[in-house]
Amino acid sequence: MRKQSIVAVFVLLVGTVGVSFAQSSSSSPTPASLDIIVRDFQPNHPDFENFSEESVTHLNDMLSYGSIGYDATWAAYAGYHNACGNMASKTGMAIGQDGYPIGINAVLPTYLQIQSSADTLRYGECSQKVNGRTVRGYQRVVGDTKGYVCPNSDTYWANPVYFTPGMVSRYLQFTQAANDDYLNGVVISKNAESCDNVYFEQWYTDVDLINARNNMTLDIPPVAGSTRFYELDYNYNNGGYFPLDSIDPATGVWVSGSPRAISPQFGPQSLSIFCPPYNYQYASTQMDYLGQNTAALCQQWLGNGGPRNPGAAAVAAANSSTLGMQHLRNYNFTMMGYAKFRYYASNQIPNPEVFEFAGDDDMWIYVDGVLAVDLGGTHLSAPGRVNIANLAANRHGCDEGPLAATNSANCWAEGSWHYLHFFYADRQTDGSNLYIHTSLAEIAPPNYGQPVIRHAEVKTDDKGNLVTYLFLNTTLSSLSVDLIKSSGGTGYFPILVTRSLKDTVSLEYKIDTLAYYVTGLTYVNSQGADGFVYKLEGQLCSDVSCSTLKNPALNDSLAFNYSATTDGYVGFNRFTYSNASVSITSAAGKAVVSYEWGPVTKISIGSVTTIIPTDVSIDRPIFDNKTLPSGELPDDQTGEILISPLPSDYVNDPEEWLKNNLGPWTSTSVGTGSGSVSGSTASDGNGRFTFLQSSTTDATNASGGVTRCYNDGKEESCTSIAFVTDEPFQINVRVFDNLGHFVSQYTESMSEAALKQIVATNSTGVQERCYNTATNFTGNGVTSGSVIATVKMYPISQNGRKMSTGPYIYQVSLIEYPFEHCVNLGGQTYLPGEYRRTQFSMTRGYRRTEVK
Repeated sequence: MRKQSIVAVFVLLVGTVGVSFAQSSSSSPTPASLDIIVRDFQPNHPDFENFSEESVTHLNDMLSYGSIGYDATWAAYAGYHNACGNMASKTGMAIGQDGYPIGINAVLPTYLQIQSSADTLRYGECSQKVNGRTVRGYQRVVGDTKGYVCPNSDTYWANPVYFTPGMVSRYLQFTQAANDDYLNGVVISKNAESCDNVYFEQWYTDVDLINARNNMTLDIPPVAGSTRFYELDYNYNNGGYFPLDSIDPATGVWVSGSPRAISPQFGPQSLSIFCPPYNYQYASTQMDYLGQNTAALCQQWLGNGGPRNPGAAAVAAANSSTLGMQHLRNYNFTMMGYAKFRYYASNQIPNPEVFEFAGDDDMWIYVDGVLAVDLGGTHLSAPGRVNIANLAANRHGCDEGPLAATNSANCWAEGSWHYLHFFYADRQTDGSNLYIHTSLAEIAPPNYGQPVIRHAEVKTDDKGNLVTYLFLNTTLSSLSVDLIKSSGGTGYFPILVTRSLKDTVSLEYKIDTLAYYVTGLTYVNSQGADGFVYKLEGQLCSDVSCSTLKNPALNDSLAFNYSATTDGYVGFNRFTYSNASVSITSAAGKAVVSYEWGPVTKISIGSVTTIIPTDVSIDRPIFDNKTLPSGELPDDQTGEILISPLPSDYVNDPEEWLKNNLGPWTSTSVGTGSGSVSGSTASDGNGRFTFLQSSTTDATNASGGVTRCYNDGKEESCTSIAFVTDEPFQINVRVFDNLGHFVSQYTESMSEAALKQIVATNSTGVQERCYNTATNFTGNGVTSGSVIATVKMYPISQNGRKMSTGPYIYQVSLIEYPFEHCVNLGGQTYLPGEYRRTQFSMTRGYRRTEVK
């Protein structure tokens, strides 16, 4: 992972060509970005819009008012409503002016059970307006408690701040392989039935038709004049926090859903006013932060069904002109935030690193999977604080929790990585406060930030052409997809590749830089924690002229290119460009501003091999079965295999080559009763070297051999089944008549040694070699690295008798075995090999053209 504030330089050299990439911080600090997963809910969800504090004393008033969703079913959950900590219920726990709980919160680890000795913290409406606007804040605070404080501590009203402790379990669960990243597969569990959390398991989990997930980033701006602190402050006084809305900053009018939210949303179904469904005594005098009376707007909302009717807010807003659109918002969402940060003891001096929060409604913060801040419930804006030095001193997450086994041996060591998760819920309309203040010095780049190629896999398509599958951290904008797709031949290279090459003289590894000549890019699907998959078609250019094209190779590294005019760019490569308007961005609007390299982790030329019937003839010339042993034949004496190394023309276009050459390259020599194959001594008329694997001849025989099958100038005497392979194999072919009766069976194999010898036959002139730095493998270069194997099935039964005229069923089972080797895929490419198993069945008629 790249540290956000350091320089990461890659010096890339090939011969005398110097190529470097770098990313450095600009002179002004950039925002600290965290990954967030925002889930949109509708206001009629049972856990949302319950007006829990009002229901304590006005349950019957709300029940009789007639608003949608406040009925007998809702009233039956009064115990959940009354369990929310607030001034009316007198349950929960109050917070002191120093930001700590008044009581002991036993759900936290003992070293975090800090009890306040200060007076109760109060939040309310300030007596003094600011620039003519109504403002809200804390009445007074002590110490480092963050949040807006009313001037002179004068308030029009101020209520004590309560929260509901113990709603969640102390530990998170991580349900999938993390690979040192705990963004996905995170489970927060309910600890107690309390404060309208009946369906808590739905809050932070994807549930069809219940919520809609959006992967985004939360950008925390640097504090002016500071190089250490970052601060984000959305509150009642500036309109609040609404990540799923796009709002006109000048007027406060709702414009659209947020363009950064790429998934479907329920849209704005609420109003940012306090409007409980009963005759609220202060309704007529309520003013918004712009100084506007909201009484009529509230009545419009209630008259159309109220806060729990999904369509009521939009109707009320439309009927209330500008005022309505200034309050139309997408409330009722949950958010999980994630930051991977590095710990250094030196960063705790003179003041420890902190992550501080203030907000209304539920907030829980975990570090390394162990609860560090507990502020559950629907409440007024409440503060919380994570002190990193305190966590390190007390081995937080090392002796308990889901990562204890991993962390215990290296507990808060210098430079160790740690994982912060925060869970936030906005469940009640009125304000939407979110305040974050942090001094975490090193945070890993977000997964949902700028587009990053995490890794790539290269596979052959159904035509035999290589295709690259990119695994990205985020989805690309449609404009960026179009930009990449249309880049071929324009001189713009959106995707770069670095490759480690071994110098033939010094034998040292050096780095070359290539770039994709793109011919296609399509979105495939989401692979969850593995990222979003795109299918990239095209080959690699060695220089901007693209005079030489190559294919990607295992252990290549890929990254998106970006403009040299980008702030902080100090790199150079042969594919540099300087048009600032040409930029690759995520669907959330994040542009590529640094080189983040992802390796090619896998190359596969097919997990299933295509079996090719090479002829469809029914009529066959006579086959001489007299040379076969008498009696029951062994399984290796009912057929034979011709094996030929494929030429360089096959590499250039496998599909076209097979189309034009399959017949002559799978036939036996023309003769009257038998054919011969050349082995490695000479090429026959088709320009091929051909080896024979049979019961009498081994494929390693360089002199070739004589086949029992032959070609009479028109047809083959044996039924042919062919396939292309680059690995040792074993094949079994079983033959049945049309009634399902067993006729014969053929089993044969080709060893690794035989395959290497055959491939080397037409590769003597290849100078380039292939390497794998991971295993220190060095292999000889090959013309293609593949062979075409043609199974010739003798037209006989297992006891050696000739087949009679009729239809026959051929069942093929092919197993290929992995080994390290080189293939030519438009360049010498190392393959670790892969196990393949292929099943195939066909029906072929048989009729002898001559009876003997």
